[in-house]
Amino acid sequence: QDYKQAVYWYTKAAEQGYENAQLNLAICFATGQGVSKDKTQAYAIILHAKLNGLDASKFDELVELLSLTTTQINEAQQLAKTLFTD
Repeated sequence: QDYKQAVYWYTKAAEQGYENAQLNLAICFATGQGVSKDKTQAYAIILHAKLNGLDASKFDELVELLSLTTTQINEAQQLAKTLFTD
């Protein structure tokens, strides 16, 4: 599997507001598949997915797996404000 290619296409779809693409992109960042592992980035992306209609249980499940510190959550919330904007 070519995870870097998957990340490319997930990003393209995520930029268009597709919550499932945002979920998949967040999982890539959470696991380090196709990108450097970055739990803060994963959380920021999943926040966007939630705003775009991602099922709350999927959001909660990924957030639980990330096990973020309060500092990481605060950083991710700030980062989320700048994601997927022109």
